[in-house]
Amino acid sequence: MISIIVPVFNAEPYLRRCLNSILNQSYKDFEVLMIDDGSTDSSLSICKKYVERDNRFKVFHKANTGVSATRAFGIEHASGKYSIHVDPDDWISPDHLQMLVDEAERSQADITLCDFVEESADGHIVRSQCPMDLNRLTVIHELLVGTLHGSVWNKLIRNDCYRQTGVNFESRMKTCEDLLVVVSLIWKKADIRLAYVAKATYHYDRYTNTNSLTRNRDNLRAKLFGNISFVKEIGSLFDNNMFAEELNSIKENILREAFYHKLLTRNEFLSFGKDLKEIYSAKEKKDILDYLVIIALKGHYNACQFIYAIWLAIHGTHR
Repeated sequence: MISIIVPVFNAEPYLRRCLNSILNQSYKDFEVLMIDDGSTDSSLSICKKYVERDNRFKVFHKANTGVSATRAFGIEHASGKYSIHVDPDDWISPDHLQMLVDEAERSQADITLCDFVEESADGHIVRSQCPMDLNRLTVIHELLVGTLHGSVWNKLIRNDCYRQTGVNFESRMKTCEDLLVVVSLIWKKADIRLAYVAKATYHYDRYTNTNSLTRNRDNLRAKLFGNISFVKEIGSLFDNNMFAEELNSIKENILREAFYHKLLTRNEFLSFGKDLKEIYSAKEKKDILDYLVIIALKGHYNACQFIYAIWLAIHGTHR
C-alpha cells in the first residue's frame, strides 16, 4: 500500500533511529526503499542489515547525484499505491503511517498532510499544518508564503499523481526540490483531492545532522542560488502571472539574505533584483537593511555594503 522512500547519504550516526521507527509502525503494509547516494561511511552496510532482517526493506546503491535525483529514483521504483519520504536524520511516531493512510482512504485524497514536530537542541515544537481550506489554490498560496511547510516527508501522496502529471524531482534542483514537486503536483492536477490530519507524527530533526545544507554556513551561497533556481522554475509553472505577489515576496527575502551575508556580486545582485526595484520600494520598511537594499538596487551596491559593514560593527546585528 505504501512505499517509504529513504534517501541515504553518510547517515551512519542516526540512520538506525530512522529505520527502527519505520520498523515500529503499527501499520504493516509497506515497502522501504533505501537509496544510498554514494555514501562513504557505513550507511550502505547498515541498510543491508535491515534487508536481511525484514523483506519489506530494499536497498539500492548509486553514485552520488544529490537528494533530488535520489528522491526521483525512489519514486520511479515505488510499487505502492502511495509514497512518502522519511529523511535519514528524522524519525516517525508508531502511528504515522496508519493515521495518514486511514484519512487518505476515507477521503479518497491524492495528498494527505499532517502536522510535524520540529526537534532542536532546546527541545521540540509542534508545527501545525492546518490549511485555511483544502482548495488547491489556497494550499499553493500557503505553501509559497510558508504558512504550510513544503516538504514531502509529512505528505502521503498517491503515486498515480506523479504518473498523471509527469512531475518528479529534478536533479538540477539543489534546494526547495520538495516544495517545487508538491506545488507542481497540486497545480497540474486540477481535480486533485487534498486532506489534512491534525496530529504531529513526523519528527523533523534540526540539530543532529551538522552536514545539512541548511546548517552549514559554507553552503549559504549554494543554497541561495538553489532558491533563485526555485523561483525561476516555479514562476514558469503558472499561467497569467498567477501568484506573482507570493513569488515577489520570496524574491525580496532572497535579496535581503543575499545582501545581509554578501552572497552575490554587485552584477549578480542587480541582475536578480532588476524587476523588484519599484515593488521593493513600495513595501513597508522593516529596518535599515530594507533601505540599503533599495539604494543598492539603484546601482549603489558597494557603497551600501560599506555603510552596512559600519552599521554591523556598531550594532552587531541589523535586527
